[in-house]
Amino acid sequence: MFKKLIFLVFTVFVVSCSKNNDTPDDISLEGDWVLTNVICFCGFGQDYDFSGNTISFDTRANKITVQNTGEFDFLAEPGTYAYSGSGNQITLNDRSYVFEIEEETTLRLIFADEPLIADDEVTFTYRKN
Repeated sequence: MFKKLIFLVFTVFVVSCSKNNDTPDDISLEGDWVLTNVICFCGFGQDYDFSGNTISFDTRANKITVQNTGEFDFLAEPGTYAYSGSGNQITLNDRSYVFEIEEETTLRLIFADEPLIADDEVTFTYRKN
């Protein structure tokens, strides 16, 4: 009887520790977002209209749909992509982005290819649509 109890406790412990969560913690990514600004050392000019670049998160399926009607493909080429993540970080096309959400209406995706290089960071700012 004692062995069964130890086995049961051990099984519960192992099962509870083996949870693998590859999704971001914040489901407020869900929905449609319109690009409003990009901060980087890029050559698109100061008065560029970013509104033709949108993303749509489906957090239940871990999918993001990217639409670009402008001259530049900022986040990715148009299409639907799988993404993964943990906490406030998502990975899309082997690139990791830290995300920040302000007041449920502003999303910032921050990409830094080489964190030690200051001009390597790109910040995408989106507005909830």
